[in-house]
Amino acid sequence: METILLVEDSKCLRAATEHILTKAGYRVICAGDGDEALELAGSSLPQLILLDMLLPKLSGPDVLRSLKKNDRTAHIPVVILSSLSPRIMAQN
Repeated sequence: METILLVEDSKCLRAATEHILTKAGYRVICAGDGDEALELAGSSLPQLILLDMLLPKLSGPDVLRSLKKNDRTAHIPVVILSSLSPRIMAQN
């Protein structure tokens, strides 16, 4: 079973997305902040990471940079989830 790491600080969005993905047949692990995301990514090595950009503790861009610098997690595809405009995201 494919594993997806869902990184989202909104409990409501996280629960809804987790439900949809689980129903579609994926194993979903969830993180509510950037620190937890890095810990879970390194320990579970998911096949995909869905990453919110606005996170507590460690921002989404910082999480992404850390994931790509780590040999264990650099190969994992990351899909960015955000309501930020592309112009704001480019500044990070």
